[in-house]
Amino acid sequence: MFKKNFIFFSAKSVDHTGTQFIVAFFRDLDLTKLDAIIVTASVEDVNNTMEITHNGIKMSYELKPGYAEQISFKKEFKHMKIPFPVFQIETTHPVSMTAFVDGPVSAASYLVFPKDIAGTEFRMIPYCNTSDSGLCVCSIVTLQKNTMVHITNDNHGNISVHTPKHAVAERTINYMSLPQSKIHFNIEEAYGLASLESFDDFTGLLLKTNYPVLVYCGGIKHAATMSMEQIPPVAYFGKFFYTFPIAYNAMSPSKLRFVSHYNCTSIETLSSKFVLNGGEYREIATNKVIASQLKSDKPIAIMQIFSGAKPNDRYHQNQEGLLYLPPIDSYVSSVNIPRRKKTDESMTILAMFVGLITRVCYSFQSFSGSIHNPRTMLSNGIITEKDDDGLLIRLSRDCDCKNCRNGHTFGGYLLRRNKIGNEDSFSSIGFTFTSEEVSQLTKIY
Repeated sequence: MFKKNFIFFSAKSVDHTGTQFIVAFFRDLDLTKLDAIIVTASVEDVNNTMEITHNGIKMSYELKPGYAEQISFKKEFKHMKIPFPVFQIETTHPVSMTAFVDGPVSAASYLVFPKDIAGTEFRMIPYCNTSDSGLCVCSIVTLQKNTMVHITNDNHGNISVHTPKHAVAERTINYMSLPQSKIHFNIEEAYGLASLESFDDFTGLLLKTNYPVLVYCGGIKHAATMSMEQIPPVAYFGKFFYTFPIAYNAMSPSKLRFVSHYNCTSIETLSSKFVLNGGEYREIATNKVIASQLKSDKPIAIMQIFSGAKPNDRYHQNQEGLLYLPPIDSYVSSVNIPRRKKTDESMTILAMFVGLITRVCYSFQSFSGSIHNPRTMLSNGIITEKDDDGLLIRLSRDCDCKNCRNGHTFGGYLLRRNKIGNEDSFSSIGFTFTSEEVSQLTKIY
């Protein structure tokens, strides 16, 4: 009699919708100067209940089918300053959710991932204009008590670490400096937030934990959140991508940031080939109006960065935006896009761009309850829509399209503006998370 082990690999897929989320903003959120908002909507045609918890305070909301729910934390928390803004959100039925920071001189937004997408290994991908007093920031949110955080700083600059409290050896502290070194510390509380901050761009910094965490990266300037994006774990990096189409004259200059996790990673664009080692990154300027293909031989992350003044901006006002580029196998087949609501009629008419990868057919529907107003179009990259009536936009692949690429899935993004209409923010419209599961079967002969 002898034993033989068989190893099986299977793919596990979930999308960006769910019933449990963590929404986080950068440290020292000042609701006296800006607003932090979530915009959410039910995926199914059912009544839904949402509960938000922060520091033991619970708030409940009813979500109606076909309508978006917009929650203003400035309104709910009475213009407070929140040192470590982490909000737990649960719903009775699946929802999609976008977080938004709206200030007078900045705007930032990101697609919120479900808690299931937490991981134990990440590459940090912040962005800040270091020549203009920009501060690069990544926030780490724990889901369990006593989460041990391991950081490897290989030439990524001098980084400060801020938390409510964490244990380092025999001491409990709330701040430490992280020069070039390896360091580990314990975060005692669940739903605690550790903030990595630096005037150096520390993209590529390796972070590992013993329990799953969530990571949010971006940049701050003069206490204003300039950009923010939720970063998937390394397990969801990819090899094949398309760039997002852009409206060249309506957006800040764009560049692609390639981030490698593995050594000797070969990356190919339409115009160049190069090799990166683990923790390295490279940027390439792009003004491609239509999508172009990118590929690598090992999994990588790509961030599309918008930085600088728009070509037609006579005030030459610098803006920043981050957009995590989904790999092709992370595209979606349909999405519900919740629109924001005007809080009063004197507000600027809010608009948004919906950017779609590849020139293919889509069905495009706005609906409220059971009332459907369909319109079908051939997308050539970007659709302009209003963003102020609180209704939903449903975007799905047209199965009869003759030019379909990548099966019946697509990638896309939203460009939204702050409520006074002078600052842009970017967020993905949807994401499918596919990871490999390993199982073992033992047979006895």
